[in-house]
Amino acid sequence: MKARIEEATFSVMDGTPEEFGELVRQSLDVYAKVVHAAGVKGE
Repeated sequence: MKARIEEATFSVMDGTPEEFGELVRQSLDVYAKVVHAAGVKGE
C-alpha cells in the first residue's frame, strides 16, 4: 500500500496521532498567514 501511495506522488510519514495533529496545527498557522496576507475573503 505504501508503494501505491508514493506512486501517486504522496509521501508517507511515520508518527503518532499527536504528531500528526501538531503537523496540521502548524500547517494551519502557515496557511492562515498566507490567506490573510493575500486578502482572501470567504464567499
